[in-house]
Amino acid sequence: MALTPDRWLNVSQAQDPKVRAVALYGHSYSNSSSSVEAKLAPSSVFHTPFSTEVENPADVSPTCIVEVWVEKLVPGLGEDFGWKKEPGALITPASAVPHPPAQPIPVDESHISELIEHRQFEMAVRQDLLKPFAIWPTLWNGSVTVPQVPSPTDRFRLVVAEYEEYLVDDVTPYSSTPSAKDHRLVFVDHVELI
Repeated sequence: MALTPDRWLNVSQAQDPKVRAVALYGHSYSNSSSSVEAKLAPSSVFHTPFSTEVENPADVSPTCIVEVWVEKLVPGLGEDFGWKKEPGALITPASAVPHPPAQPIPVDESHISELIEHRQFEMAVRQDLLKPFAIWPTLWNGSVTVPQVPSPTDRFRLVVAEYEEYLVDDVTPYSSTPSAKDHRLVFVDHVELI
């Protein structure tokens, strides 16, 4: 199921046969309207004879939320209903490494133009004049470790799901404090681990 356009999922085998490197790429939003609404909403204070309670707005993610898990097939239940979440799988998101801002490097524009005009791209790369850049932003990356090596008798599959959060009515729908949220599935992919 793919509702969100332009998603690219990369799953690669690590040296350990139980480990896979996983990365999800694609363009997404950075500040959802529900997140802005929740941040701007006031808190509510309720006074009772015995206490004072403060209700804060829901904390809505400004970006998409990606969840990764592993499922194992229970053969007796069949391919349609037999995939069950594997509690022994280890999901390890990669720690975010902040990138320092790029410093402009003085470059002789005429030299670059000359190399490109003569189609000497390899020379431009060797002279470090052309810089690679990410066309697809990374939405999630990390590693997945299954409890045992996948085999015809022990089948595992990776599930990668992307959600968006939004505000919903709570038990007090006319309150000025939106205190409840929910999420909607916008992308999911299943990859059997072989």
